[in-house]
Amino acid sequence: MVWGDDNAVLDEIVHAVGECVVPIFSEDGFEGTGFFVAPGLVLTCSHVLHAEPTTHNWLAFAEGEGEGGRADESGSAGDGTTDEDGTGDRIRILEVLQRRPERGTGSSSSEFSLPDLALLRVDAPGRRCALVDWPSPQPTGRELVAVGVRAGSNRNILDAAFQVPLRLRHKKSGSWGLEATDAEMTIVGGMSGSPVLDTRTGAVVAIIKGNRSNAGVKAVPLSAALDQIDRDNVTKTGSPTPMWAEHDRHHAADEYWPARIDLLTTVRNRPDARALARLFGILADMPVPDHLPYQAVTALVGRLPHQPEAPLRTAAEGIRKLVQSPPEGGATAAILRYLGTLCHGHAASDLCEAWARELAGREGQEFVLIAPAQAPTTEQTQPGVLLVFRPTDSKERRFTVTVWTVDAQGVFRKRWEEPTVFSADHVRKGIGVGDILQQALSDLRSEVGGAGALLVEFVVPETLRDMDPAAWTIYRNGHVVGQRHVVVIRDFRRFDRDGEDREQQRQWWQRAAGMTSVPLSRLECLQLPQARRDSNGFAQTAVVFPGPTGRDTRAHEAFEEYMYQGGAAAVWPLSPCPDHPRRSSRAATRGPCRGDVYAAHITHTLNGVMLQDFAFRLWQIHRSAQGSTGLAILYDDPNRRPPAQEYRSPARSGK
Repeated sequence: MVWGDDNAVLDEIVHAVGECVVPIFSEDGFEGTGFFVAPGLVLTCSHVLHAEPTTHNWLAFAEGEGEGGRADESGSAGDGTTDEDGTGDRIRILEVLQRRPERGTGSSSSEFSLPDLALLRVDAPGRRCALVDWPSPQPTGRELVAVGVRAGSNRNILDAAFQVPLRLRHKKSGSWGLEATDAEMTIVGGMSGSPVLDTRTGAVVAIIKGNRSNAGVKAVPLSAALDQIDRDNVTKTGSPTPMWAEHDRHHAADEYWPARIDLLTTVRNRPDARALARLFGILADMPVPDHLPYQAVTALVGRLPHQPEAPLRTAAEGIRKLVQSPPEGGATAAILRYLGTLCHGHAASDLCEAWARELAGREGQEFVLIAPAQAPTTEQTQPGVLLVFRPTDSKERRFTVTVWTVDAQGVFRKRWEEPTVFSADHVRKGIGVGDILQQALSDLRSEVGGAGALLVEFVVPETLRDMDPAAWTIYRNGHVVGQRHVVVIRDFRRFDRDGEDREQQRQWWQRAAGMTSVPLSRLECLQLPQARRDSNGFAQTAVVFPGPTGRDTRAHEAFEEYMYQGGAAAVWPLSPCPDHPRRSSRAATRGPCRGDVYAAHITHTLNGVMLQDFAFRLWQIHRSAQGSTGLAILYDDPNRRPPAQEYRSPARSGK
């Protein structure tokens, strides 16, 4: 494969999805497809299974242990190990963890209601596991690929990793309508339960439910359906299913998917310094030199903007690996030129310069420290767009949004004279919210050249201070594929912008726009910047760790220790760990900055209105915006909020 060719990268990802696929059998023969989502966990459709699946169904590798592949017309496994029915080694179903619905009115896919999913625990922990995630923004018309098991007329397996290119035609509640883009390659019998890959992100986003000749292919979007199953399970049993926890734990330790997906995204989209830093970070965990995509790095470096604020802390080990095993050809010179602009103005500057000079010395090349072309002065700040959401009635079931642009001098200009009013139902359904964000990004590009920050502030009602165990779903909705994010907020305390002078507004924006999203891996929690403190001793840095229920508690504990050692004002997960309920919130009270920051969640706000759709849409649009360098969601601190009359809207205040 040639790194840097997005088709080649995508081909490898599609092949890897095929390695996750496994056929499902019954006494009657081949029934359908399943795929591994975590070690020992297989996802399929409920209608594929027998009424008593643990005794009447089994799985089988079509070609050897751990290798999804082809079987011949006779049903031979191809490796000499065949069962008495010719399907290969049987994989026993140990337990049906979830099945919705448990029964249908018949046996066909159309006779099983949505979501038509089943999660199985099986006796095969060593298989490749697919990365499941949310689809990319605006997927209508998007190219997708289904990878499943194709069977012959007598239920013998013809292809155990059959690929069908698809296009998304329409979306309905809980299901998608798809159509094949190649008449000779379409969904056939046995592909129910097949994973559907989003070619934009490289992640599995849906599962094939069935194929109807008139209506096309029907698929179920996975993340929304699985989150709903989890919420139902929490209501019934008090705990979620193990899938997300085991899925995320596996992929946090396995760099296979993140490495390829990040490279696919970096090569396909216009890259920036953060993308390359993330790529370097991935290289740190890869063997040398077989998996180092130096050609892609060289091509990317030539197109990157020179940003001294690039997060080199996340790339430190990757750069060190480059020093130990320098790339071939012209990659070294290109990387050195780029590093020359990065060694300014951040905590890793000296280390970066030392490594760059070592790399240059080994390769007999010159390293030149390059000053930024336009270093900001004390009178300049990062331009951008600010969206402010505020409740507008006593019951807090309606709110307004006001859009401001901020120029390089920190001057606020209100773009919309009359705030737009939304009902709670509009927010929950995302009606109109996308238009607001698109307009804000349009203002960002036209007013400040697209190189600024997009900030969103929610004035959170004081009655919603309790954390909700379901709040982790916003993290599922909002995280970047193959990546975890920590939001770093500096100087959290706000003021009433309506009544402050221009200099105070400029200073507030400088502090707020300094927020960054830092990729979180197994080690990066120890690499966060040290907290800054003002003259009164208050912390100016708060770390909000979005920790979903069921996630590995080691990350929680690492952040608690980081906070307790004085590294941040507070570490507040969006929901408590199941094994350590509210542990982080208790740890925050023992830290050196007790009560300085309150980080509310945003899945429940405005008296229970769900904002997860809004937040997901915000993330989607931000990801698709070219040149937008910062995204942050601010939360108001109810313990520090001024009297209510000071929260007047700009339109009502006459300013």
